[in-house]
Amino acid sequence: MKKTLKDKLSDKLVDAFLKGKIISALPVKFTKKLAEADKFRKLCEDKIKEPIIGYKAGGTGIPLLKKLKEKEPFYASIFKRNFLKSGQRVKINKSTFGIELEVCYLIKKSFFSTKATITNKNVSKFISHMAPCIEVVGYRQKKKGIKSFGDLSSDFGANVKFLIGKKKNIKKLI
Repeated sequence: MKKTLKDKLSDKLVDAFLKGKIISALPVKFTKKLAEADKFRKLCEDKIKEPIIGYKAGGTGIPLLKKLKEKEPFYASIFKRNFLKSGQRVKINKSTFGIELEVCYLIKKSFFSTKATITNKNVSKFISHMAPCIEVVGYRQKKKGIKSFGDLSSDFGANVKFLIGKKKNIKKLI
């Protein structure tokens, strides 16, 4: 069976992810609209046979949402290989944007089996710990700047590496 352009490009991006390489920019038709970029990201994530340790929400800042004319943030998987322990090194290249300070929440397993509706009032009972997190943000493509959320979402949420600080029990913080 002949591979489509989408399959060939996803193979290239997955290879770049696994080997730490930079590829040429993806065509705009896969990155302009967030819905199309999410389909492409999911196709790529399905091809990676490594454990997913969490998820990140991207584009949550209201000024960025307004600037890029988006209605809602996107999410992407965090793979175990992207998680750094203290003292490990990060390879920085021209496609790396920089770092972001984030907050990480450790979710209890009961969250995934609950049948109840999750609301702002009851969500805290599913969070066991929280921690500071540093995210190294960048592309695996030769691209400059951000034109849409699709650019970020199609490239595994533009997350390169994560470093998580000391976890604190959520009960002690409330």
